Amino acid sequence: MTRFLQNERAVYLALVLYFTLGFLVRLFCGPGLELDEAEMVLRAQDLALGYGPQFPVYNWYQSLVFDLFGLSVASIAAAKFALLALAACLAVAGLRRLTGDRAAGAVAGLSLALLPDLMWEAQRSLTHSVAVIAATTALIWAYAAVLDRGRWRDYGVLGVVFGLACLSKANIYLMIVPAILVLLVLRPARAGFRPLRIGRLVLAAGIAACIEGLPLWWMVSHPAAATASGGKFYRGDESAVLAVLGGELGAVILCLLFWAAMAIFLRRRPKGLQNARLDMVIQALFGLCGLAALLILGAALGIGITRLSPRWLLPLSICFTIAVALWAYRRAPEVAGRAMGWTALALGLVVLAGLGVTRGLMPSRLNADAPELAARVGAMADRAQAEVITGDSWLLGMVGLRDQRVRDDALQTCPHHPLRLVTVERDLGDTVPSRAALPADGVACQARLVSQQRFVLPSVARWAQKADGAPVRLSVWDYAPAVTQP
Repeated sequence: MTRFLQNERAVYLALVLYFTLGFLVRLFCGPGLELDEAEMVLRAQDLALGYGPQFPVYNWYQSLVFDLFGLSVASIAAAKFALLALAACLAVAGLRRLTGDRAAGAVAGLSLALLPDLMWEAQRSLTHSVAVIAATTALIWAYAAVLDRGRWRDYGVLGVVFGLACLSKANIYLMIVPAILVLLVLRPARAGFRPLRIGRLVLAAGIAACIEGLPLWWMVSHPAAATASGGKFYRGDESAVLAVLGGELGAVILCLLFWAAMAIFLRRRPKGLQNARLDMVIQALFGLCGLAALLILGAALGIGITRLSPRWLLPLSICFTIAVALWAYRRAPEVAGRAMGWTALALGLVVLAGLGVTRGLMPSRLNADAPELAARVGAMADRAQAEVITGDSWLLGMVGLRDQRVRDDALQTCPHHPLRLVTVERDLGDTVPSRAALPADGVACQARLVSQQRFVLPSVARWAQKADGAPVRLSVWDYAPAVTQP
């Protein structure tokens, strides 16, 4: 294992092979979509400055993949797993350059396998969080180039990475702000790194501002859309302090258990490597995590949040995991290397098998019979001569893979001309039209239900039963413009 970790190309090849297998497992799971994947079908087919509360960079990336390879489950999966592979390779490359030790870079990069939100959730369903994972490791890689060589080109690349990272997801700022403060305080030049050059930093800042300027302007100009999901921070019943602690501990609990066992094992071993760069990187990452934790706690107390999901803390979790991995490697390089290598391999195999069984063989959203759903909805729309198909985002995304009449924003406002549309939604057994059949602006439209059809969307999973299908309701509506009262 030690020889493998020293071979940087072999590590890159192993990471690419693993995520290629993950891509194949995703295709094996079925023709359906998870919620985040369905959102990509609905909102990533066109380029825009803003996409509601989500930052735009992943939508841009997915839109490019759609343009190159077409609209399909394979395009959605390929975009995600390619980005995960790139993120892992950038982590290894950046940390190798920072520490000057190939094995240290490999151990730190492989330690990310200890994060459930990265190893399981990101492969299962996440999209924008995958962008923030890649942004975090790309920033480490770009900072490493600046500190190691410090050429004008390195600062330019840092500016590009910084600008795109700022548009990945809001939680990336948990890393960016503390990282700047840590670099100013620790003075990396004392550990043999290149000193930071003010003029070149101005260049990087200018490039970043050019990239993120217009999207940030859009967010400021559309505050209601940009903050539409802000209510999720207040859906719990905990205090702000407990919400932060629960989110942070949940994000790194597996990492803590693993490295706690390693710390006990290494306690009586003599002091390990003497590497000024490695020591500086460990101090910087722990300092970054401490400042980020204080920043989160202060913000939580300031706005009184009651809910914090672990994946919202991914930048912090990634930096903490890497810091502890490097600390263990410094104490006992061979022991930490073997432990991390074999652990990452075991976790990778378990995750691939687990995803194949729970999302492929067992009933799940991924193996819903999307072609059957699209055929039924399309046939109903054809018979009714409907212009638009709208409704539930998950179902609508699966229909949108095969029907261009899908529009998730069809009823944001009352139509200005008579409109016939089909709504597809999960059947909850009620007789009242869902929100998808009513305009979001609250203006009363003249709506008439023309026809309705109910059926159970089957699962194509090998272990599925008839009762495992999702109840679906299709409705045909005639809408007319609202009558203005004199």
